[in-house]
Amino acid sequence: MLFLLLIVYLAATVSSQSLLDAAILISGIGFIFNQLKHRPKLNFNLPMKFLVFVASYFLIVLVGFYLNASPEAPIMWYLSKFDWVLHVYLLYLVAQVIEFDIIKVLKYLSIALFLPTLYSLVSYVNGKDLITNLDNTRITGLVNSSTYHAHGNSILLVLLGVLLFFTHNQLKKSWKIFIYLHLLMLTASVFLTFTRGIWLSLFITLFFFFLIEKKKLVYILIFSVLTIGVSSYYSSSFFKERIKGFVNQDSSKERKDFFLVNIQIWQEYPFFGIGYGENMRRNQEYWNRPEWNKPIGTNTSHAHNQYLNVLSTTGFFGFMAFMSIVIYFFLLNLSLLKKTKELLGELDSKVIILKACLWMQVAFYLACISDVTFEYAKLRALIVFVWSILFAMQAKPSFVLPLLNKKVSHF
Repeated sequence: MLFLLLIVYLAATVSSQSLLDAAILISGIGFIFNQLKHRPKLNFNLPMKFLVFVASYFLIVLVGFYLNASPEAPIMWYLSKFDWVLHVYLLYLVAQVIEFDIIKVLKYLSIALFLPTLYSLVSYVNGKDLITNLDNTRITGLVNSSTYHAHGNSILLVLLGVLLFFTHNQLKKSWKIFIYLHLLMLTASVFLTFTRGIWLSLFITLFFFFLIEKKKLVYILIFSVLTIGVSSYYSSSFFKERIKGFVNQDSSKERKDFFLVNIQIWQEYPFFGIGYGENMRRNQEYWNRPEWNKPIGTNTSHAHNQYLNVLSTTGFFGFMAFMSIVIYFFLLNLSLLKKTKELLGELDSKVIILKACLWMQVAFYLACISDVTFEYAKLRALIVFVWSILFAMQAKPSFVLPLLNKKVSHF
């Protein structure tokens, strides 16, 4: 039951916030019932380093609000976004009482994502969203946003791709055909969002994954990207427009302005930032200034870069605290992967799960360069899932004790 809820949780990140919230709530209730019935021995403590980093970040946000936020700032709403810490803890506990079967994860998640992926592609071919009837010149999916759809599905594509890479020989032919077909559809749905930052982050992630795991696939990847890119450039005016936007100053001017204004915000509020979330809400204050002199009604937005967004809203101290959290989990992943490989070998299921977590982190952090990925609840849920799995693997003895005479496809 809890295993299926986690599959629903992952699928909900690219389909429905309500479904995501329900999956978290029901997982919590299910965990309590499981605890009362079976009373498994669990580690209820989170690592002290993580708690210190999170507490530091939260305290810096509070100081930033006190010093620099405007009186109209919806502070409690901003602070409510820190519920992700509770989600990390809940999923960490849930993951300790679940046995993950890699093959089942691959099968069930592919099934769960198949209909949302098909829906997005059919809507694109139709030219209008099947539910909202809005124009679909770019795939927006069930989340009604090309950005959300691209970011979320690219991370799930990495998860499924890594798991399939190491387990495809264990699958029956019918399942192989279905999962490969689904991955092809998922890749197409990400491509047809025409979200350039995700194209780049996904390419870099796959490039280095193949470079480490199977070098000859790097050439296939490059050839495929070039072939698709060139054919799309000459057959799709919208694709051509998106590519030209990389070098066309006018086409990218709005995003550059958001980038530059957030640098300006950080320069004016260097230590604690303008206030968590306040850069977007107070954007118009800067547009009204002589150096910008933009008309009333000019678009307001975030920095379109997670790291700069943290810098401008929480300052240097907030940036250091946030990056401490990011680096902590990346190093934890590498450490667990190294130790587990030494104990159990390259093809053990625990090693495969840790590799999937590592490459999901790489894809997520690269995606943060082109958008405020961590600030979107559904997208943040994906990295929260990864962090929780890492904590569970660190905490649960059976995850790290050697099973030298047994290679299994579950843990």
